[in-house]
Amino acid sequence: MTFAARWSANERLRGLLVRLPADDVVAVAVAAGLDFVAVDLAGGPADELALARVATVAHLAGLGVVVIAPPGTDRRSTLAADVVLSGDDSALRVVEDPEAVADDEVPTALDVRAVVAEASETFACGAASTPVPLVLLPGMLGSPAVFADVVSELGDTISCRPLRIDLDDTVADAADSVLAAAPPRFALAGHSLGGIVALDVVRRAPHRVARLALMHSSARPPTDAQLAAWAELRQRTETGGFADVVAEQATINVGEPGKHRPELVTRWVAAARHVGPQGFVRQLAMQASRQDNRTWIARIDVPTLVVSGSLDAVCPSEIQEELATAIPGAQHVTIADAGHMSVLESPGAVASALGTWLDPTSVRRMREPVRPA
Repeated sequence: MTFAARWSANERLRGLLVRLPADDVVAVAVAAGLDFVAVDLAGGPADELALARVATVAHLAGLGVVVIAPPGTDRRSTLAADVVLSGDDSALRVVEDPEAVADDEVPTALDVRAVVAEASETFACGAASTPVPLVLLPGMLGSPAVFADVVSELGDTISCRPLRIDLDDTVADAADSVLAAAPPRFALAGHSLGGIVALDVVRRAPHRVARLALMHSSARPPTDAQLAAWAELRQRTETGGFADVVAEQATINVGEPGKHRPELVTRWVAAARHVGPQGFVRQLAMQASRQDNRTWIARIDVPTLVVSGSLDAVCPSEIQEELATAIPGAQHVTIADAGHMSVLESPGAVASALGTWLDPTSVRRMREPVRPA
């Protein structure tokens, strides 16, 4: 009898639920004597090549392949599957506790990502002095130098790794670059455009991100007004006006309008010059490539911090509150008397919020897993 027939007969089948990439999952399933591998394309990236690799190896090993597909998925992405389910299909029971696999008569899959995340969290709690490395992503026209004071305030017990995001033309490519440069598992904090890249990193590789901080960022797609403004900035930059653009953007980004601290403006301008006109043009293209992340961020299941500034006119507090409300269990901290660049204006307050968020001895808030919509 084929696997699809066994599934239709509602046999008591047991498997593993994974997100791509999942190159080692088949060996684990075979060693555990399981029946199938379920690949969650609704909760993770839909990579046809990665899916084909998993399916080929699974079929060679005698395992069935179940695909959980998001709404509107092209059928060609699921041709390697024996069974295709929608994200809310009750035909598959997903559990996070290995002992619960034996409790039900319907096909049941153990969520591997949840088990690994829980084990990693438990391991981290046993080593309070060595939390996971912290990867920091600056915003538009920001270099890693904007985090210097925050890193200093955090101290030597936290390994901080600021990365550039001015070398790619799209959010997706920037996320891939971050994943290539980051440790195998890490905490991730992104400022402004860096927060948008951070969201895509989590979407692509949720198993690698232990904690997430979004500072002065947004889950929204670009508006027509933003696209027009970015197109104008690009035209001015490409025709030799980069210095004037930087001077204008400094007055928008640093501090409260009309009350700029000259030393902070100087530091911000230095970071912008480090990015340079070509990097800025790439970042403007990256901004235009943004997607609507509000459609999926309810599935984020790591401790999440949202940081805003009470005087931020670039990303107002209501946009940060939208993020904090949509992400289950997220904490929202507003830095008093800070504008868009709280990492420069109030590094002590930012470091304090990040330090509490990073503390591996803190109790992780438990919540019910969110199934793909």
